[in-house]
Amino acid sequence: MKHLLSLLFTLSVAATAIGQGNNFLSSQGQDELLKYYQASESNTIKLLAPQTNKTIEAAYLNLYGLFLSYQANEQYLLAEIFHKRIVEFKEQHYNKDRFRLMHSTLLIQQTLLYWTDEEYGKGIQSFFKAHRLIKQESNLTFKAEQQKTKALMTIFMSQIPEQYQFWASLFGLEGNLSEGFKMLAEYQQKVKNQKALSIEASLINAYCQLKFSQANDEDVLKLMQASKDNASPLLSFVIASLAIKNQMGDVGLNYLKDIDEQAKHSFPLLAYLKGRLLLNKLDSSCIQHLQFFELNYKGNSFKADALMRQAWWFHINDQHEMRDSLMSRVKSQSKAPTANDKQAQKEVTTLQNEPITLLKARLLFDGGYFSLAKELLAEMDATNLNQYDQSTYFYRNGRVLQKLEQHQEAIKSFDQVILLTQDDKRYIGPYAALEAAKTSWFLKLKKQTIRYLDIANELNTGEYKSDVQKEINQLKLLLQDK
Repeated sequence: MKHLLSLLFTLSVAATAIGQGNNFLSSQGQDELLKYYQASESNTIKLLAPQTNKTIEAAYLNLYGLFLSYQANEQYLLAEIFHKRIVEFKEQHYNKDRFRLMHSTLLIQQTLLYWTDEEYGKGIQSFFKAHRLIKQESNLTFKAEQQKTKALMTIFMSQIPEQYQFWASLFGLEGNLSEGFKMLAEYQQKVKNQKALSIEASLINAYCQLKFSQANDEDVLKLMQASKDNASPLLSFVIASLAIKNQMGDVGLNYLKDIDEQAKHSFPLLAYLKGRLLLNKLDSSCIQHLQFFELNYKGNSFKADALMRQAWWFHINDQHEMRDSLMSRVKSQSKAPTANDKQAQKEVTTLQNEPITLLKARLLFDGGYFSLAKELLAEMDATNLNQYDQSTYFYRNGRVLQKLEQHQEAIKSFDQVILLTQDDKRYIGPYAALEAAKTSWFLKLKKQTIRYLDIANELNTGEYKSDVQKEINQLKLLLQDK
């Protein structure tokens, strides 16, 4: 979800701005940034106005405001002006204090703007420039900000695909996920007595958990509680996304229920998340929220996904004409910036033939309604399904049983998937073996874990190959540690 990566640096610099006794920004600059952070879209006209004789702080805040405004609705004019003004920023402020820290942050933001627009080559160039600037920074006046930025870079660089890591290391682009999180934890400790900064630091960490790791449910609840006094729709989006990732359906809905209605108009992505949460509950009101997002969001991120989820709703309700119309629109989307959008365009080709009960069970599973999903699947007779759908049935059943801690039964279902997918290039074959390995590891069955990892390797010849391999390697490392 490249669009979401941009939120990380939103949080990062906003946290810098509000630290007590920190002069990285003046008090007026801190107030200005907080305005952008809480309601950036209301300042768009001001941000677009011509810039003349700006101080480094004013120029930096203008660029940062443009970046924030872009996140609210992906208006490409804002990105174009950002790209133009960041060049001017370097030309006019190169030798000034704070330049490297400010410019490196802006370059990372530029990286994310490029990646959202699928201009990966340009994004990599900006990222490398930012990395080089951070390495060159020797001014210890803003040591905490340096540590935080280095921590984030360390985490980001840990995500470089394995096949490119050697070449990346030649340019000093080496990351370490655990080390990055350790640095973030140290930063949080340093600011623990500064209430606002401490909350922001926690959210930075939470976003890293959302994108690169796994927060537990208790941590998500703490974030929700801490955010009640923060009116930022951007932060609400991060936290609600984390609730979706953790399959906390009702918790996520209760959280979004308390979000100001105006925030949904200024930040339509919140409506998208609410629509997803309601769909996972098989609630018909999901459509109004997904349609609101579709009509009001000006960008491309999550558009194909939102259309696909509407098509799912009409499919499970036997409204084929509406479903087919939405399917055509998913296929016609010219851009698919996020992983969700790419997945939607891949899955749309098979939706018409998807058994309704299987799709309902999938949605309930995604929402964390595991018992309801189990009941639905129990109503099906898998022998009446073709081999393609049988493998899907047993995979869904295994995942549900796994969540309900019926581990041996889950493994039996995964075994069925493995048998049915020997020549299947879909992800469910290797993932079934991988989930069986994880369950075996949980049951402390080391030899069985190794056997399932070997099967996952054998089946890993199709889609999501690199993702599957990464998970296999991570579990193998755990085995070695033991």
